[in-house]
Amino acid sequence: MKMPFGKYHGCLLDELPDNYVKWLWLKVDLREPLRTEVLREYNLRFKWAGHRTHREEKGLSTIDAKQIKKIYWNLARQYHPDRIGGDGGIMTGINLFYEELKQI
Repeated sequence: MKMPFGKYHGCLLDELPDNYVKWLWLKVDLREPLRTEVLREYNLRFKWAGHRTHREEKGLSTIDAKQIKKIYWNLARQYHPDRIGGDGGIMTGINLFYEELKQI
């Protein structure tokens, strides 16, 4: 989604600087669908940053089936289309990826 206003008018959300995304989410009263998209971008950049670091330190080969299932359920709870801010497309991708991991 492209920014409809501001100094980054016309830029894609993933092209925005981190501090601007943080400001948008924390300080600006956004309307849908921009609110959902900014939340998704905020979560990708800030909320899950610690998880990425943990996975990189631990290494994917050391994650067991229980940990994979826990990660899957957390993502499923967050992105299920019946929840506020959920997305059916993202949920489909999560399901496909989880099915592939189960076969390994």
